[in-house]
Amino acid sequence: MGKTEKIVVLSVLFAVVVLFVWSLQGPEARAAVAGGDPTAPTTDQPVDSANVFQRATPKPRPVIKLEDPTIGGPGSFGQTEEVAVKGSISPNEQGLLTSRIVEPERPEGIQLKAGWDLVSSAGLEPTVDPEMMILRPAAGSTWASLAVTLYGDEGRARLLRHYNEGMVVPGEQVLVPAIDDLDPAPAYITVEVLEGESLWLVSERTLGSGARWKEIFDLNRGIISDASKVRAGMMLQVPAAN
Repeated sequence: MGKTEKIVVLSVLFAVVVLFVWSLQGPEARAAVAGGDPTAPTTDQPVDSANVFQRATPKPRPVIKLEDPTIGGPGSFGQTEEVAVKGSISPNEQGLLTSRIVEPERPEGIQLKAGWDLVSSAGLEPTVDPEMMILRPAAGSTWASLAVTLYGDEGRARLLRHYNEGMVVPGEQVLVPAIDDLDPAPAYITVEVLEGESLWLVSERTLGSGARWKEIFDLNRGIISDASKVRAGMMLQVPAAN
């Protein structure tokens, strides 16, 4: 490289350095030098790096102070009102919330309606069918005793047995219809079981056919629970001969 080329390269490098230092002095220093301010820094003076790289301090944001809400009468903004409600949650002494369990009110007893054959609704519970109830009979109850209590007629034991088919004696739950919708029960007579007689023989003697023994059994379920256990001297109801 010749002498002339070296001079050109050095001049260019010097110009680049001057421009770099000039740019680092910030807009205020450049304006002061351009206007001839003797206090403005020159390229011969050392540049304070803290001033060069210092950022402008942001203006503080305005603080908005919210006024306290005005407390007026009940229902005013910012005020809560304690209302005592029966059975609601209330704070205890420790500030914890406790709840009082309120049992649902039990429905009143079933009201008897006109046209029903029931004469008492004591102990009856409703079902989805307004004319069909459930009864939980006491221990030792019989169909006859339930019929007398509910309908005032022992003969309606047949009605209870019909709607509780399969129960020899009243179980834990018994269906109780409000209306007797069965055909009228046939008239019956009372007969005594003779020595050595079975239900078949009683039926054959009184009804003319031993095959009708089940009719006698159904009429006397309150007395006999097993058709094979019939004793002499028992008084049984037998349908009147047609």
